[in-house]
Amino acid sequence: MTEKDIEIDKKGREVALQLEQLLGIVDFDYNRHHRCIVCNAKFLRHEDGLPCEDDENRKRLRWKDRWGNIRYN
Repeated sequence: MTEKDIEIDKKGREVALQLEQLLGIVDFDYNRHHRCIVCNAKFLRHEDGLPCEDDENRKRLRWKDRWGNIRYN
């Protein structure tokens, strides 16, 4: 891959993450079962229910068992 291809891929990734973040905010009530591009976890596992913003800063994940206990990962 050339340097130009790498730069295009990087910019494309940024745009894809921005679109995912925007769609997560707009369609907050209905897209809880979509998977995040960055961490591959469902949006409902994230603390705030929105996808990760970038590759460096992943959101903390949470799980809830049938008794309502919350466990963070």
